[in-house]
Amino acid sequence: MALDCGLLTVTVEAARDLKDPEWVGRQDPYCVIRVGGQTFRTRTAVDGGRNPVWNETFRFNVPHPGDDVLEVVLKDDQLIEHDATLGAARIPLAKAREMGADRVQAAAVISPRHHRQHGAVSLALQWEQSHEPMQQHPVQGPDEQQQGQPQHRHHHGGGTPRERVDVVEFVEQRPAAAM
Repeated sequence: MALDCGLLTVTVEAARDLKDPEWVGRQDPYCVIRVGGQTFRTRTAVDGGRNPVWNETFRFNVPHPGDDVLEVVLKDDQLIEHDATLGAARIPLAKAREMGADRVQAAAVISPRHHRQHGAVSLALQWEQSHEPMQQHPVQGPDEQQQGQPQHRHHHGGGTPRERVDVVEFVEQRPAAAM
């Protein structure tokens, strides 16, 4: 099956049963999601602990037919040191491309240290096919955003260097839904 270019809409819903390395309090998880060269970051679920909820939607222009995997990296936002990686999941896009949508209820979150499952993440995927290569949208700065559009802000914690994450297009945040 030939994979076409298109628009992928991803809703990062929630995670459950994550490993919580915090000794005091609860962890503050967030997700970094990637398709090809495009990257998004959810907001931080402050005190989200083992079962954080985001319900945030993002859109990716997928200009290359070879971009066939969605990568999700879950991290713990820490104020003083580098954000700890809680785990990662890889979701194939073939079903979303073929059916127009896919709902991934329990994509396994694999620990980078132990290479074992430490939780699951839930995502909703929608695919709109394009027969022509798509142009990537430039990153908009705060001065270039239109009035009335949702704005995506996120906290990076303390003064330590962080991975740069460009927000290409933030779509919406929905009320929490039961997993």
